[in-house]
Amino acid sequence: LTVPLDLPNITGEIRLMAVVVDGDRYGAAEQPVTLTTPLLVEAAWPRFVAPGDRFQVPVKLFNTSDAPMTADLEWNVAGPLTIEPHREARGITVEPGKPHTVWLAATATAMGVADVTVTARAGESLVEICEASFPIRPVAPLHAETRFLRIAAGQETTLDVPGDYLPGTGRATLTLAGQPQVELLPALDQ
Repeated sequence: LTVPLDLPNITGEIRLMAVVVDGDRYGAAEQPVTLTTPLLVEAAWPRFVAPGDRFQVPVKLFNTSDAPMTADLEWNVAGPLTIEPHREARGITVEPGKPHTVWLAATATAMGVADVTVTARAGESLVEICEASFPIRPVAPLHAETRFLRIAAGQETTLDVPGDYLPGTGRATLTLAGQPQVELLPALDQ
């Protein structure tokens, strides 16, 4: 029996299992199968960064074949992240059984989500992809400020919004009430 299967894009071991039934007879078998490719690429991206952070990312290439191979690295970034051009990204010789590491220099430029795809190519048909996604969070921690003002009927006042927040991250809410219970709203928000 031949059964075509779409296998997941993983490197490791899976277990194939078969169960057969014929009338009142039953049988089962299982077999481990190692999923690998001659060229593997692995990048260790951070869990999160902040705008302005500069960091190094190790990209490891593995050659599981019996002969040396020459690979090229490419990367594609979506989001507020830049990766500097790298002189070792082309013509990398990867010896069998010896990983080769290329260090990429990256900089987070603003808040948001960075989606990165690193592609290793050896020849025309051997392509391996490593994908990552991580947040670029605010530089400062979350901060809330509450002010209470009593304004007499008919009186005018000017409200100043604090200016010590990161640009584009502040939010102001104005609540007006004729009853003193409005002072409980910040506690209810928490």
